[in-house]
Amino acid sequence: MMEAKSFGSMSMHLDEDARIDCCTYPDCAPILTIDGIRFGFTITAAHRRLCGPVDVANARALAEAVAVYLAEVERLANPENSAADTSGRDCSKGAA
Repeated sequence: MMEAKSFGSMSMHLDEDARIDCCTYPDCAPILTIDGIRFGFTITAAHRRLCGPVDVANARALAEAVAVYLAEVERLANPENSAADTSGRDCSKGAA
């Protein structure tokens, strides 16, 4: 018998009502929040008081993905920026 594994999926379509913040604390992991009129989303370390190398790696991966997202949004919002760096992973072709 196969062992069951957790699975989930979520999507957010951000509009002008979106609010994105990062709350920091002197002795706890920061909390990144994305809120809208009908949703709320938070990201923080698994162990709020014990940030370690995995948390740093995850935060760096998140920052890199957000930088690619920003570059693409800016490129698409202004066709004159069509030469922007689009070196991120092209997910339209499925996982490699």
